[in-house]
Amino acid sequence: MSFHKSSEFKRINKPELWFLASMVLLSVLLQRLFTPGCCEGPDLVAYAEIAARQSEQSNFWMRADAFESNFWGMLYPTFLHYAQLVTGGSLEAIQWIQRVFVAVLVPGAWLLTAHLGRRVRCATVLVLVLSPTTFWLGNSYGYEVLLALFLTFGVVLAWGFGGKEFFQSSGLNSLVAVASGLLIGLAVLTQSKAIVALPVIIFLLWRQKLGRIWWGALGFFITVLPWMLRNLVVLGTPSPFSNNAGYNLWVGNNPEAVLGGSLLTAPPLPPGVTSQLRAGLDFIISQPEAMQDLFFRKVVRLWQPLYVYPEFIPVGPGRTMLHLVAGLLAALVVIGFVLFLGGRLFSKPPIVPNVTPIAVLVLLFASSHLPFIAEPRFMAVIYPLTLSVAVPTLLYLARNLRAAVNGPRPIGSESESSIER
Repeated sequence: MSFHKSSEFKRINKPELWFLASMVLLSVLLQRLFTPGCCEGPDLVAYAEIAARQSEQSNFWMRADAFESNFWGMLYPTFLHYAQLVTGGSLEAIQWIQRVFVAVLVPGAWLLTAHLGRRVRCATVLVLVLSPTTFWLGNSYGYEVLLALFLTFGVVLAWGFGGKEFFQSSGLNSLVAVASGLLIGLAVLTQSKAIVALPVIIFLLWRQKLGRIWWGALGFFITVLPWMLRNLVVLGTPSPFSNNAGYNLWVGNNPEAVLGGSLLTAPPLPPGVTSQLRAGLDFIISQPEAMQDLFFRKVVRLWQPLYVYPEFIPVGPGRTMLHLVAGLLAALVVIGFVLFLGGRLFSKPPIVPNVTPIAVLVLLFASSHLPFIAEPRFMAVIYPLTLSVAVPTLLYLARNLRAAVNGPRPIGSESESSIER
């Protein structure tokens, strides 16, 4: 097995590999250190009940009311069910499993930025490991941890080395495409909105070779087709998607909505309206000014920082400082991402980092929530992808500003990878 001849991997030294391994270990330890305790999660009660029914009901998978009639995505409560079997029902043990899952995102972020040079990839990894968003992701019981894993590595496998194939072997690259499609399929079974990643994955595979799209499609349908057949038999529809769109549309667009976020209970339907989907659409059409206000608030809400409340830091100056750091980091990430979008409109790599497909996926995923409900935790799912755009952009900006201050460099002395030196 040999990497592509232009692969940056040939230039990686042992100290960097030790750094990466230490960051994985540090991520697990910091997640444990900053845990709020066990056990928290916005939908934990619902997930735990569904997981318990899988043990109690022998015909669970063939019941029309399973997963509350497919209101909930099927993968996380199923993971919770089997994880409890392995751990003897210990939620704390499952919390450790999730922390390991999140720590695996560290090499994911490193691979996404591997082609940009040592300083960029190491800086991106370091920000990911030290971020409160990462601490939250590993300690919250919810689908976000699985979806982050599937989406990150689904993109990594299709992205390859900066958009180029990982291996010289065509057969190995075809298997990589299958694995990428399989992971995106798992992402869709975890959260239906992950389907927006599919156009980017198709583009990345097409850019490698047209035939890779079919290998990716094979992986995708290996994952999704069994669930579609089950739904066809049990529910009479082959749709693999959760059926909570109407609920989320109404919760995010109604007279009681202030920020467009989640509510404990959905508001009552207006007189004469029988469905939440219709109620949400009526609100959007009849009150465009309110809908637009909510739209902009949702945009801001998605990019807000995630706060953690660790047990070892009591309420007071320590907590205040932690929250200020979370806010400052969130602001820098937004600035870096917006600067990339602005710079990419007028420049191409190497002036801006070569991460355009990743930025497109981040935009698609964020936009998929705007018609419905918006919560900062939704963006935690694509945090490694977002950092892979924001951190390199800030470092490239610093490089360009330094070059402008120091004057022009000799022709041929500046390259896309020169930032690593």
